Amino acid sequence: MKRQRQLEGYKSRAFAYTILLIVALVVILLVCGWVVGGSQTILAIAVASLFIFLAAPRLSPDLVMRFYRGRKIPYSELPELHDDLEGLCRRAGLVKVPSLYLLQVPAPNALSTGGAGEAAIAVSSGSFRLLNERELVAVMAHEVAHIVHGDNKLILVTELVRQAVGTVSMLGIMVGIIASWLSPDVHIPVWIFVLLAFAPMAAFLCQRAISRLREFAADMKAVELMEDPEALVTALMKIDHHSRSMFKRLFGVEKDRDLPTLLQSHPDIGERIERLMVLAKDISPKSPVFHRRLHSRF
Repeated sequence: MKRQRQLEGYKSRAFAYTILLIVALVVILLVCGWVVGGSQTILAIAVASLFIFLAAPRLSPDLVMRFYRGRKIPYSELPELHDDLEGLCRRAGLVKVPSLYLLQVPAPNALSTGGAGEAAIAVSSGSFRLLNERELVAVMAHEVAHIVHGDNKLILVTELVRQAVGTVSMLGIMVGIIASWLSPDVHIPVWIFVLLAFAPMAAFLCQRAISRLREFAADMKAVELMEDPEALVTALMKIDHHSRSMFKRLFGVEKDRDLPTLLQSHPDIGERIERLMVLAKDISPKSPVFHRRLHSRF
């Protein structure tokens, strides 16, 4: 009961903060449009935003995976992992199981694309070499959570809005400079240039904050699906250690400083692990997965 209350609390806060940030992102875009072209520009932006929301996310997951040069893993090649994925989807309420792909990438990583109707999950060859099945399933549970929450669509739309803010701001600055140069009598307040100059950074920070929140929410949903937060903790620890070790091999020094949190698309792994360990205190692993190593053929 305590664990469920904690999970619900995490999810409620993540949802509320996400809504606030989306509103802030849209307001930034509308303000930029109003400054550049008035109410008519706002109407044009609203129509364009609606078109982006309806049309942009309709990319085929298989097409996206081909872009990443992913290879679809047939059921006969890894039946146990396909069964684990099907079990996760059944618990998550997904009617259609996402296609499973392999990325020939040495770094441990996983990604998903698509929504509840049609989706795909890709796991890198580096993940198979580094993680056991229990940890791989935890990583897949995280990606299933993104699909259930519609995060792939949300992140794509917010990124497009961020780019729109940058385009409108740059256009406004250029028009203002040209107008001032051609017509010395035209006086444009300095605050307009300042607002347009800082709007893209504000939109960028909002978009990154939304991305980090969705990562936290996906962690919490993965815990619900697996009831085994320790599996995700150990997977995150291994992935973090591998990335730092690779950085040292490439550059000869320890990776002791990351980008500031505000600039990151993913939350700090230490913070993610801390939240998951709080939940792990009240849970005994119940997920029907094993510690088999699945990397031999990759």
